[in-house]
Amino acid sequence: MAVEKTIVTEAFVVKRVSVGDTDLLLTLFTRERGLVTVAARGARGPKSKFGPLEPLHTLRVRLELSSRSDVAKLREATVAHPRLALVENADRLEAASQLLRWVRSLSPSHEPETKAFALLDAALDRLEEVERGAEMLTTVAIAGLSLAAAFGYRLELDACVRCGTPCPAGASAYVDVAAGGVVCTRCGGGGFLVRGPLREALSRGRKGESITLTIGEAESAVDLAERAIGSQTRAQDARK
Repeated sequence: MAVEKTIVTEAFVVKRVSVGDTDLLLTLFTRERGLVTVAARGARGPKSKFGPLEPLHTLRVRLELSSRSDVAKLREATVAHPRLALVENADRLEAASQLLRWVRSLSPSHEPETKAFALLDAALDRLEEVERGAEMLTTVAIAGLSLAAAFGYRLELDACVRCGTPCPAGASAYVDVAAGGVVCTRCGGGGFLVRGPLREALSRGRKGESITLTIGEAESAVDLAERAIGSQTRAQDARK
């Protein structure tokens, strides 16, 4: 296979599949190229030259890309930023894994997504720090909504997506994720109701402000992010 280009980039493992006795087929979310499918020969062998190829750690990898194949070759891999606090705690691990699943479903292949990469990196760092379940879920929800926006789907929470009428302060609103956000009752409503305090908190949180949610609100926020990302991925699949 003729090498077209060699790149060095930071990356996250978002999927790994064992191949044969010693190889791995990886899906990496890279800072420079978005999603890249990578063959890691001998990565599971006793004499592997690679560092731990595990999710959640920030890796620094050297990849060989070719115009003749969609699968790159992994030549070097080291852990640039380990996150042991995530892998050693079941709740943190599940929260962080949710973010990786979302990135895998949203990211296009071989397109740089530097903003999304930075958002994921920061969210994983934040998950290492938080203690309570509500804080973890809030971090996941805000990161999910922010990632969706970085990939081109910004859920509108402050005004009707059809007529542009701003939501009154503190008002609950119907959110239609397929339509792109809030739909006021004059425009038909639809979707599901998001309570005013939660709607406003998520809008502030997505702008980088610190917010505090109850466990129930945080669970609803994660559900909203899941619905929004699911709508985006279905739209992407329909365009293929």
